[in-house]
Formats: sequence, structure tokens, C-alpha cells
Amino acid sequence: MNNLYWAYYCAGCRYFSHIHCASSEAKQSRDCETEVEVKDLGSNLIELPLPNESVDPMALFVKNICQQGKYNKAPEINHFSHDHPLIFVDKEINDKPCSENEFPFSTELKKQNENCNGCAQPISASFYSCAQCDFFLHESCAELLDELDHPCHRYHPLRLIAQNAKTDYHQRSCNCCTMYCNVFMFGCTNCEFYLDIQCASLPFAIRHDVHKGVLTLRQTSDATCSICNGRVGRAFVFECCNCNFILCYHCALLPSKLKHRFDELHPFTLMYSPIANHPEEYICEKCEADLNPKCWYYQCVDCDQSLHTACTDLRPVDYFSNVKFGCTLKIKKHPHNLTFVRGSKAKGKRRVSGPPCNYCSKNFEEYHAAFECVTCNFRIHYDCAFPASSEDDCSSEPTSTHDLVEQMYYLYVRVVKAKDLPTNPVTGSCDPYVEVKLGNYKGKTQHFEKKTNPEWKQVFAFSKEKIQSSVIEILVKEKEMVARDDCLGRVIFEMTELPTRVPPDSPLAPQWYRLEDSRGERKVKGEIMLAVWIGTQADEAFPDAWHSDAASVQGEGVFSVRSKVYVSPKLWYFRVNVIEAQDVESQDKSQLPQVFVKAQVGNQILKTEICPTRTTNPFWNEDLIFVAAEPFEEELVLTVKNKVSLSKDELAGSVSLKLTIFEKRLDHRPVHSRWFNLQKFGFGLLEGDKRHELKFSTRVHLRACLEGAYHVLDESTMYVSDTRPTSRQLWKQPIGILELGILSAQGLLPMKTKDGRGSTDAYCVAKYGQKWVRTRTILESVGPKWNEQYSWEVYDPCTVITLGVFDNCHLGGNEKPAAGKDSRIGKVRIRLSTLENDRVYTHSYPLLVLQPGGLTKMGELQLTVRFTYLSLANIIYLYGHPSLPKMHYLHPITESQLDSLRYQAMNIVAVRLGRAEPPLRKEVVEYMLDVDSHMWSMRRSKANFFRIDSLFSGIISIGRWVGEVCHWKNPATSVLVHVLFFILICYPELILPTMFLYMFLIGIWNFRFRQRHPLHMDTRLSVAETVHPDELDEELDTYPTSRPQDIVRMRYDRLRTFVGEINTRLGGIATQGERFQGLLSWRDPIATRLFVVFCLCAAVALYMTPFKIVVWVTGLYLLRHPRFRSKMPLPPSNFFRRLPVRFDSMI
Repeated sequence: MNNLYWAYYCAGCRYFSHIHCASSEAKQSRDCETEVEVKDLGSNLIELPLPNESVDPMALFVKNICQQGKYNKAPEINHFSHDHPLIFVDKEINDKPCSENEFPFSTELKKQNENCNGCAQPISASFYSCAQCDFFLHESCAELLDELDHPCHRYHPLRLIAQNAKTDYHQRSCNCCTMYCNVFMFGCTNCEFYLDIQCASLPFAIRHDVHKGVLTLRQTSDATCSICNGRVGRAFVFECCNCNFILCYHCALLPSKLKHRFDELHPFTLMYSPIANHPEEYICEKCEADLNPKCWYYQCVDCDQSLHTACTDLRPVDYFSNVKFGCTLKIKKHPHNLTFVRGSKAKGKRRVSGPPCNYCSKNFEEYHAAFECVTCNFRIHYDCAFPASSEDDCSSEPTSTHDLVEQMYYLYVRVVKAKDLPTNPVTGSCDPYVEVKLGNYKGKTQHFEKKTNPEWKQVFAFSKEKIQSSVIEILVKEKEMVARDDCLGRVIFEMTELPTRVPPDSPLAPQWYRLEDSRGERKVKGEIMLAVWIGTQADEAFPDAWHSDAASVQGEGVFSVRSKVYVSPKLWYFRVNVIEAQDVESQDKSQLPQVFVKAQVGNQILKTEICPTRTTNPFWNEDLIFVAAEPFEEELVLTVKNKVSLSKDELAGSVSLKLTIFEKRLDHRPVHSRWFNLQKFGFGLLEGDKRHELKFSTRVHLRACLEGAYHVLDESTMYVSDTRPTSRQLWKQPIGILELGILSAQGLLPMKTKDGRGSTDAYCVAKYGQKWVRTRTILESVGPKWNEQYSWEVYDPCTVITLGVFDNCHLGGNEKPAAGKDSRIGKVRIRLSTLENDRVYTHSYPLLVLQPGGLTKMGELQLTVRFTYLSLANIIYLYGHPSLPKMHYLHPITESQLDSLRYQAMNIVAVRLGRAEPPLRKEVVEYMLDVDSHMWSMRRSKANFFRIDSLFSGIISIGRWVGEVCHWKNPATSVLVHVLFFILICYPELILPTMFLYMFLIGIWNFRFRQRHPLHMDTRLSVAETVHPDELDEELDTYPTSRPQDIVRMRYDRLRTFVGEINTRLGGIATQGERFQGLLSWRDPIATRLFVVFCLCAAVALYMTPFKIVVWVTGLYLLRHPRFRSKMPLPPSNFFRRLPVRFDSMI
């Protein structure tokens, strides 16, 4: 209002109006009496305002976008948004309103998992849940319409989009409320128009007490609410068609009465009319600001208290109220996955106390979304995680989970289900299946019998490199027994129109498509739900998809070509301490029994020693150790037997005990012993029916437990990949992350013959710790490209990862491999301690295999490896501690027991992984674990002998250098050694510093010659290049041998010759030691007398002579010039060689 112009005004309520506005014929919006006639609204016309805040507007409105009774409270349903069946639950879990779900960073996820995956609101009564994972749906959210015709988007229907809250952190923004959402939305992908469930459920027309006419829903470009005077922007409003009255949806949903904590006795009433008297007399009780006379407000007339509508806490807390948190993100600057969380509520201030953002160092705002590491105290703002939304170039940009390998693009087709398929006019039924056709490639789903609404939920993947067509056809066909399969309809997609998805983007929501005839001229009956997109091997659908590369594989062979991750069974040492037995009876009453105990767990059988004395109460106190795996399927079978003769044992009693009855020991504390009654069936062969009666025989005293503080070795200790104890309670935090990219193989040799030509169907297996990974099988290729990436948590840097390449012989084709086993192509081992921190190593490793014809190079395997430290201090700490758990040193297990237990553990792992689907076969597991590493072979014996020889070669080289110095081969070096010797004699305190400084300089010098790539199999060290063919045949022979007798005899003679050389060298070492013993043993009286007299004289001389003089004279004597040397041996050497040895006393 301008004070220079006249105006109309009300003194009671300070209501002002321009003269032309007051005299205008257009009626004010508040006084509009014209009522708009809205046709076909029926019950959809909602009367507002709501009576109070307890009435949930969504529960009232959502019925307009639901197909009520769609599932009719069915006990189990299959919903398109989830892979598992959903079970109906009529029980309240979390009835708190959304505004109360405010949790700190780490504890919020537990509560967020109880929110609906459709609307992100708390779960209450009548909902569907998944028994296998944290997935919940309100009953109304499960019954949402697949399509919605919305008045604010008339160009296309809005389809229901199910976003995956576990993987999606890139939230879409609602076009109405602008709030973020990563759960269900109605949207049009072509126009990028999206509505969350709350906004999509807004009524299309309402009546409100403030306005006489019907208000219809529409989207504005830029309007102002007639009530709150707020600029609406592009949000939804309710507008009167006959006047300019606009009501924003926030004001429209305000309840008429409201209870507030400022006045718990009386409700606040929504006031429409202008405020009487002056505005400064009315202030908001919460924000203490003046009330606007033109805006609505809440007032308690009895208590004379007022509130702004914005101060009632009715609006959402923040922009993340429709977001379900919990998904993960991988960034470059942090090795762990970060979890998407929401911050806690600030108390008394906007900023939340606690550690600031690790990127921008700023504190967290109230309710601010963030990414947090649940392993360590690392968290960053949501905006800091994405450089596109930050002002600075953030180095911690999100990276794909496949950043070590080359991205390979695939065309994915997800076939979900079909409905309303036409039936055969002859049979009256429909046996449908789907055929996905792309050029020359065809993939088919399973066919169903007599089903017009089938569900397949199958994914097809076509390599983009081999795509030769511009369109992809999805044909729905009916299976015919005799004639050609009929085509019920098809859907065609242009390749250029397909969207591209790269994780961590959320999965593409499937949509319904009407079928058209085979010519594409008209629509036919039936619809199919599909999702078609371009993606990479990082897509979640990749492992279980049907691949065009394996289109020729049929039947059960389809499962054996897919990539899989396996986990080794949890292994325990089961210790049984057999103490004693009582009341052991013998069938021969005249003779006391001589007893032993046989214990069996699965295929493992161990026996105690035979009690040395014949007694009815034998005593052993002997430990028997087995390997058991969870779940404990085997039982402990104890059998007490009497040794009657060398070839005959009689049963004294037995008992079967479940392993679950024994306690799990996590330290070295003693275990309580227990008595177990043994039972024996029968009274003798001559007693008729009494043979089957149960008779008490004896009892045995045991102390048994499952050892959880040991590490169960299933691989050699020389290249072990895990050293953690069995019990998870004793695990420490990981010290690093190992990332492995399996890129490709080159130059593989043909492993089998198929259709008259050589072929190789290669796949790769990697093993580290308890996790095994298997790549997909690439068919008929000598240069397969996998480009698959995996990661492991590392608990000890001094461990080894093992990789093996195999030829798949279980594809169901025409090939007939020997014994049906997957053939070995080669193996690679990489020690993690040889890798530098956060460095990417890309290298090709030769695949070497020993065959009867000699060492064969089968090809090369290209890998990318990265080892990232989480804490360098923890790694340094580990280098000063033992590698195995402390129980291995407090109560050690003997080497012979460890070898036997390791072999049993290997068998258990092979059996359990062989029962997986697809199975990781026994021959693969045994090759990866080196099950035959303990077997003797001539080649390995030579290799170990040469290793010992190379160790002593360094000492021999030092001796040769000292000899050259003494003989003045290089006068300059000899002079420098003399000078250094004199300095050290004069200053003995410099001896140790000089030694350590010398080793430091050697280490710095050798740094230039360090390995640029991780070490691999050394053929020269393994004596694999020069090995004799017969020695290889001996090494590859079975155990026991299967060779003819004359070959075995020849090998035995050769072994005797080789061991004879070792005996000679060992005898020489023993000879020198016995000569030292002969100095004082008086076996040679003359030599001992001479040595004793020499020791007395030397003691007196050394006592009277300063030590420096003695060292000086000795050094000068040893370093004397060759002119002062004789070629004859020295007297001390002659004296030593004449000392007696015990060789002459041997037979």
C-alpha cells in the first residue's frame, strides 16, 4: 500500500484494499460463491480440511491409486519389486511417526530397515515382508496401480517404478514436493517426470471450507498461494477454475484442529478470517514472530496462544524423509564401502556434535544425509561424495566396483512375467515361453504348461561386441508338441533407443508392454513385463544371467558356466581326550581284557594306544584330534575294543554322540570331563531273540571340546591365505583390502577335441581366506576375456592368494574328457607382502603345468592386483607377532598331526564345495589347495637341496672374499681392510654401528633392483626345466604306484644313489662335529694332553696380554702378505684333522 493513495481499510482487523480492487466486479477468492461442476469425480472428491492431525492423509488418499483387494490379504505373494516371495503379516512393528525416527549415524540403519520399501514410512499393521531379507511393503503399497493417468502429466501415463533402496543412493527428486526419494515412484522416463507415492496420491479435486467452489489439482509454473503467500514454483496446487484462488497442497492438508505440546489441555484451531485488533498483539508461541494477518494460523481461544502453520511440525523434517537409507558407496580415498545414513537431530543448535566431514572438515547439519564407514570413524557429506554436486573437484569421487578391469558392455533383457495371454482354440490352454532374439542369437525361457499368467524372472545378456542387429525381438510363443511353435505376440526395441545403466545406478524398473502380431501391424491380446537396458559386467544381473557367449550350452551345463562366489565351511578342531574306561568285560572270563579305543568322526578314524596292562579299568589319557565342519552333520562314534590277538578284536561297547553337545573352547582353560555309558547289543549267538536286546557294557571317561582358538589349516603353511582362529569372536579388525581384477588369458592350448577341432572352455578360480571366486566360462576361446573384479578383506599381509585356470568339461556337449574331470591349465600365487600400498599391478603370468612330457607353458593369465592398507601401524604391529593364533604356541599340535589334519580339512572343503550349485569340483579344490604337496618326488628333493646350497653359497662367497683379501689379490681392498681393522681395534664401540650401517647401505643399494611385479613360479628354482622325464613320471604317478615292477625297481635304485650322496654329506658334517668333541673326550690321549696344555698356556698368556693386542696380532697374522705364507696346511689344521672320529666304530 502506498500512503499517497486512498484506500479502503478495516480498523478492527487492519484489512486494506485498493480502491479499484474494492470496486472491481470480480469477486474476491474468499467470497466466491460460484461452484464448479466437476463430472465423474464421484467418491474421489475429498472434503477438507481433515478433522485433526491423527488422520493420515496418505491412508485416505492412497486408495485412489491402489487396486484394492488385489491380493485380498493372501498369505504369500510375488511382487515385481522383489525377487523373493512376500509373506503377509498382520502385526505392528514400528508405529512411531516419521518425525520420531531420528537416530544417530550408526544406530539409524536398524530402524530404517523396518521402514516400507515402497514409501519409506514406518511399517505398521497389515504389511508384507520377506523372510530372507529386510524388505517390507505396506499392504497399500503392494496394491499400487501399475499405471496412473495423472492430470498434471497428460502426455503419457505414469508407470510405477520400483527403485532398489539397497543399491540406490542417487535419489530422484519428486516434481511436486522436490523431496528426494529412492523407493517407489510414479514416473515417465521419457519426460523425466516423477512423483513419490504421497504426491501421486493427492486427490484430483477437493472441496475446502475456505472456498465454496471445487478446487482441482494442477501444476503451476510460478504461482503464489492465496493463503500463505508463498511462491509455489512448479509444485502442485489446488485452483478454482472460476477465480484466481490458489491453494498450495501444504495449506490444503492442514487439519482443522491440532494438539501441540505448548498447550496439552486444549487443541489449537485453524483460523481463516483476518485477525482482529492489531497484529503485534498476536505472536507465535514457538518462533516469537508476529503473525501475518492475511495468513492462516492456529489459535487456542481458551489460552490465547497462537502458532504459525509452519511452526506446527506437520511438514516433513527434511528432504530425506522419503529416502530409505542403507545402500553402500565405494570411493577412491577410502578402502571400505561407505553406508548411506541420515544424521541425528541437533539439540538446541543446528549443527550436530561429533567428528566433522573427512573431506570438507565442516560439521554436519541437522538431519543431513551422509556416507559413513561402519568399520572405522570415517564419514563425509552427501554432496562431498559427488564431484558433480560440489564446488571443488573432489578426489573422492564415486568409483565403479570394477575400476581395475576393462568395462564390457552387454545388452540386458529382463523377462519378468506376462498376463492375459490368449489360449489355444483347440486345447483351450496356453503353454507359453519367451524367446529373446538378437541377430543370430536366441535365448529361451522355461515354458509353463496351462498358464496364461506365467512368471519367469529371467535375465538375458548379449555381448555388445557381437551384436549384429539394430533391433531386439522379444517373442512370446506357445509350445507345441508336434507342429511348429505358435507366436502369440512380440515386442520390438530399437538398439539406439535403449537406456544405459552403470552401477551404482538403481536397477531399471520393468514395464508392461502390449503384444503385437508377428508383422507389427496391430496389437493383440496379452501383455509382457520387460526391462531392457545397456549395462556392464558390474550389473547385479550379470552373474545369474543367460549369456549369449554360452548359447550352445544346454541342460545342467548352463549353471556351470556362470560366475559364482563360494565360502569355505567353518572348520573346527575337535579334541577328544580319552582318559579311562571302567568295567570293561571280555568274552573270555578267564582272561582280563587288553583294551584300546577307536574314535570315528565321518571318514576320520583314530585309535588310542593299547593299554599296556590287562585290566578291566584301563587308563590312557590320550588326545585324539579331528576336523569338523559347520553345520555338524557327523557324529562321534566311540568304540571300546579288546585286543584278543594280532588279527582279532572283540567289541566291548560303543556309543554315538552328537558334536553339538560338546562345548566350544575359546582359550586354554580346562574343559570339564564327562562319563558316557557304552552299549552293546546281544548276549551271544546262541541265545536266540536275546541277541537284539540292549545290554549295558561299560562306560568311558572323556574330556572333549570344539577348539575355537586354533586356525584350522587346509593349505600349506608356506603359502597360507588365512591365519584367523575359528571363532569369530577372536577375530581382529582387517588391516587392508585386496582387490583382484581377472582380465584375460592369452595363448591357451587346446584342451579337448570338439567337432574334430581343438577347443578350450576356460574359467578361472581364485582363493583367499574362506572366500573362493569362480569366473564365468568362456566357450571355445584360446584368448578368453573375463574382466571380472573381486575383493577380500586382509587380516595378515604375509599371506598368499592363489589363482588357477581350468578347462570346463561339464558343459553337456559332445566332448568326452577323460574321467569327466576339469583339466588343469595352470596356477598363479601372489604374496601380499610383496605388494606396495595402493599400487595397481597389471602383469601377465605364465601358466605352467608339469606333464609327463616335461614342463609345458599352457598360456598366460593377465591380472590386476591392488592391496590397500587401512592402517600402517597395524601392519607393523603384526610383523612383531606370531602368524598363527596363540593357542598354536600355548598348546601346540605336533607336525605329524598337523599334516594329517590338513589333509582331512582339504577333503572336507572339497566335499562341501562340491555340493554347491554349480559345484566347485573336487579336482579343482585339490589343485588349488595342493593336496599332494606332502608327497615325495625326486624333483622337489633336488630343488630343496639346491635351496640349501644357495643359502650356504653366500657364506662361501664371504669366505672366498676374505681369502682374496688375505692373499692380496686386490692390494687396494686389502689395504682398506687393514685400515678398517686398525680403526675398529682402536675404537671397538664402532663395530656394531658399522655392521648395521653396512647392512643399511646394502638395503638401499638393492632397492634399485627390487621386483617391479609380484614374484611368480620360478622354473629354475623348481628344477622344472632340467628334470628327467622319468622323474616327472614318478612324481605324477598315483599313490600307491601303478607302474610295472621293473620301473619301480629302477626308481628305487636311483633313490638309493641320491640318498647315498646326501648321507655322504651328512656324514662329513657329523665328522667335523665329532672332531670338536674329540678335543676333550680323551679318545686320543696324546691329542687331548696337547690341547689341555695349550689351553693352560693360552689362558695365562691372554690374562697377561691386553685384549686389543691379542686381536691385533691375530688379525695381522691372518691378513699377512702371501710372501709370509706357506702352501702347506697350518699346524692347527693338521692337528684338527688328526683328531679321532666315530666313523670307524660304525658297522
